[in-house]
Amino acid sequence: MFLIKERFYDTLTQKNRILPYYSKLINSLNNETLYESNNQKTDKHKKTVSISLFPSFLDFNLKNEGLFALKQIPQEKIIGYAILTQNHKNIESFLKQEYKKNFRANIKRVLNRLEICFDIEYEMYFGSITKEKYYVLMTELKQMLTKRFKQRGDSTHVLNDWEAYYNSIFNLINKKKASVFVIYANKKIIHICVNHHLNNIIFISIPSYNINYHKFALGNISIYKLLEWGINNKYNMFDMAYGNLEYKRRWSNYIYSFKHHIIFDKKNLKQLIISHFEALIIHTKNILKKYDIDKYIEKFKNKANKETKYIELPNHIIETEFDFDIIFFSEINILKNEILEILVCNFLYSSKENIKNIKLMKNENNKEILILGETAKCKIIFDKYLDLNI
Repeated sequence: MFLIKERFYDTLTQKNRILPYYSKLINSLNNETLYESNNQKTDKHKKTVSISLFPSFLDFNLKNEGLFALKQIPQEKIIGYAILTQNHKNIESFLKQEYKKNFRANIKRVLNRLEICFDIEYEMYFGSITKEKYYVLMTELKQMLTKRFKQRGDSTHVLNDWEAYYNSIFNLINKKKASVFVIYANKKIIHICVNHHLNNIIFISIPSYNINYHKFALGNISIYKLLEWGINNKYNMFDMAYGNLEYKRRWSNYIYSFKHHIIFDKKNLKQLIISHFEALIIHTKNILKKYDIDKYIEKFKNKANKETKYIELPNHIIETEFDFDIIFFSEINILKNEILEILVCNFLYSSKENIKNIKLMKNENNKEILILGETAKCKIIFDKYLDLNI
């Protein structure tokens, strides 16, 4: 092959590595130097280099700029989302300045709801983590990602390259170049987010959560808590990466674009020709995007994957007014079964009960489940025997 292909953004934010073609990176938002190398040597220009996803908020110098030429091409319809905190002293002043009252109230509501329903702990592992704790967290994160993307009918390069991520992030945490944020509910891990750090920027890199708790908007709570921690620790930019997702649009107050860099030896005819062909391909993709070809492809993918679904519950009805004879019911463990966990989480969310005050019971034929709280109760009646596996 005569062409090396790289992804600048993913290499920076998920592997905490600067591609070796750049000698200096500057955050154009505040003119802060993020990276500088005195080593101008690179042996990677024996081939043309095609680098996608270079964010517009970075200025740069190339290594050996006098020897190599650079083509810069905008990448159409790829948008990056970030949150700039502008050196606020605390989360409250930042939220008040940047977001509308309804948005702030909604974030507070979901945060309070989670903390009412569970005994919640928030942990940020940054600068120190044991191998034992790291293994537990990363194993749980992998399981969450696997389940989440199976649910979506999609794949992720994170899982495809999991071993490389696993082997790199431990040392980065202990060097304060990465962190893991965790939400525990009654000692159970329900959300994990791996972040990478570069000076005063936090890149929110690999988030996932227990999908049985989806009603509690854990992604929004995670961003709120990361902002709170980051502002307290003098970070002023939180990068949520590219991808046109609703929560990113709601939270972001800074949107940026990406460019494609093609670097080649200006004196090498073969590299010059290859660079022209590569530029032609990128321009063609941009033209297709202008005609919304990418939207048709996305629609086709969505149709193939169908609608995003959470775990499908067996057919059932819910009653909130009922009487029961306790001799026909026996108490069971609340979180020993995935279906029961979803039902209990949904009940807690709607009733605002705390899980410590919940009693869960089943009848002899496993067709009726009772969820009993201090102020609310419900009966779930299934249309057939339910294998509770407990």
